[in-house]
Amino acid sequence: MTESHAFDVLMATDLRFPGGTTASVVEETLAQNRAGYRTGLLHLPSPIQRPGDPFAPRIRALVESGAAELVLDGPVSAKVLVIRHPSVLASTPPWLPQVRAEHVLIVANQVPVDPRAHSPYYDVWATQRAARPFGEREPVWAPIGPTVREALAHHAGEVPMLATDWTNIVDVDSWHVPREGVVDRRPVIGRHSRGHWSKWPATKEEILAAYPDDPRYSVQVLGGTEAPRDVLGRLPGNWVDLPFNSVTPAQYLASIDFLVYYHHPALVEAFGRTVLEGLASGAVAVVDASFEPTFGTACVYATAGEARTAVDELSADPDAYQRQSAHGVALVRERFSYEAHARRLAELIGPAESSGETSQTSERSAEVAPEPRTLVVLPHRGDSPDSVLAALALPEDEVPVVLLTADDAPTALVRRAQVETIPEVAAGLEPGDRQRYLAARVSGIVDTCAIGRVVLAGDPDQLQADLDPTVELAMARRASAVGSRPERESSSGWEISAVRRGNTPAQAGRSLHTVARRGANLLRQRAPRPVVRMGVQAKRALRSANARALHHLAPAGALRMHPARLPRLTPPPSPITDGRPAVVFVVLDQSLAAAETTRAIMQRAVLSNAFLPVLLAPPSWIGAARKAGVAIETLVPQEEFAAPYTSRWPGYFRRRLAEVVQAFQPAAALTLATAPPGARSPVDEALDVAESLSGQRSI
Repeated sequence: MTESHAFDVLMATDLRFPGGTTASVVEETLAQNRAGYRTGLLHLPSPIQRPGDPFAPRIRALVESGAAELVLDGPVSAKVLVIRHPSVLASTPPWLPQVRAEHVLIVANQVPVDPRAHSPYYDVWATQRAARPFGEREPVWAPIGPTVREALAHHAGEVPMLATDWTNIVDVDSWHVPREGVVDRRPVIGRHSRGHWSKWPATKEEILAAYPDDPRYSVQVLGGTEAPRDVLGRLPGNWVDLPFNSVTPAQYLASIDFLVYYHHPALVEAFGRTVLEGLASGAVAVVDASFEPTFGTACVYATAGEARTAVDELSADPDAYQRQSAHGVALVRERFSYEAHARRLAELIGPAESSGETSQTSERSAEVAPEPRTLVVLPHRGDSPDSVLAALALPEDEVPVVLLTADDAPTALVRRAQVETIPEVAAGLEPGDRQRYLAARVSGIVDTCAIGRVVLAGDPDQLQADLDPTVELAMARRASAVGSRPERESSSGWEISAVRRGNTPAQAGRSLHTVARRGANLLRQRAPRPVVRMGVQAKRALRSANARALHHLAPAGALRMHPARLPRLTPPPSPITDGRPAVVFVVLDQSLAAAETTRAIMQRAVLSNAFLPVLLAPPSWIGAARKAGVAIETLVPQEEFAAPYTSRWPGYFRRRLAEVVQAFQPAAALTLATAPPGARSPVDEALDVAESLSGQRSI
């Protein structure tokens, strides 16, 4: 057995889970890394997770940063195997490597059954049997909190169980913000959870009691508001809806005073990670008494109807607020911190052999965002980027991003900027599709380039619905078109005005899909369990029938395209037969000769009549591509990314490639590079691949 397959801790779960399970794996891995424990990650597919999903982004960041190693082969040994989410042991995948651990922990982060379930989530005895082959000792169950321990109580004499709960943890120092009282003149009430109906109170009265429709309070929700929209029919004017991942939870929690969390009575909360994170940040948690066995005196306990009174009393008494905030942080540091996790691991497997921080770059450091910058969007030909940038009067050290048409892409700007382009082929889109393309491109740049403000030369309604609500939006207009006094006057010929953004009522534009979803949610909440069970079975049968039909229509190996946010783009007219598949050629090597390479690509495409070429290349290639008749989308090379944002380039590259794939739906994407002396050109080899592959997928 090689040393690379021996771990202190082996974490086994479905690494695609999007929520609390992944958050727990990430936090424990980072704590282990800091303490000096070596961690491996083992993927065990769960039947409750959709099979086509990729690994969760935070799991991917752990592996890419070196904080953990992804186990791909065996044999593997570990001092302790931590199996999180019992459903992952429902079946053993055939590719699972041989695993042997001194200790096996089954972390039960969910009760076996609750009022929402049409059948048990897992079978304790079946899970125990499935875990036995992995360990030298009998697997031990580790409830995540008192609620799960109580649910497993009747198994306590049948399966081994830890004497203490295997609670969730947080890095307190990375979450904590010192508090001296409320952050604004009116209390800011927040909650961070999914918008699923189970995560919200059941009735309109309870929702508005805990999260009042009252301008004396600011209610800020991170993660989703589908359930209250369904129940209330709209979002109150004093609510702010922040979509999932629009800001990091730590940034969000630093901006609120009270973490107020109430959920549906059919949900049994196994732990309450959102409460833990709120406490760690220093916010005062006002929650239901069901959380008291887990968090003790760290929270303020009240019913939904009493929550506003608790908020009012602490808002009016800064000293009492500060005491409660500090007490919550202290309790979290004592019981739920990285240090507490290191202590419980040391009791189980002994102290770490290394000194800690085995990875130079941790996943936590990757989350530290650089200073937000400005994106200038110029969707119309002839708009001068230099004039708009001059009107903005940005700080000298800011490197803005400019999105403009390919026709206007300059060889250089007076001010240094990152240049993104709208391809010439997008000009042929219908107005609605062109707006979809623009909104998707802006969203991609905002998500990957640390954008804090978007300045649009055009109608702001083009971006309002799709733009992250935490991003400022401004409108740039030529001075002659300005009727009212702008925010900033300029001699550049452009004026800048801020655009006020607000919530959109749920009634506006309610789609058939939304109505159907609301009906399904209400049915699941209120229908008898046999009816819910029949509905779930019918849904699964429909999915299975759809998969079988798709397999017959497009068998294994055929190209299948998923629905995309971007409209379909068509390469320019050429001698190549219509209907041939597109092939994307990605240029990352700036030493390639643009004119020679684009001509070689187009020549092979015409000679073979097998594919339609598309380039993803630096903006400097636009002229050569236009001359050769090749469609081009642009990509800013890594070496041209501004220094503070370089770490974001891999995410930017993946996003740009995904956007081009969605827009052109290619049969293949190939990277071009220069050849060493005397070797055959990699460009020619890539063209061979494109021709061979595309010839099998032409219609």
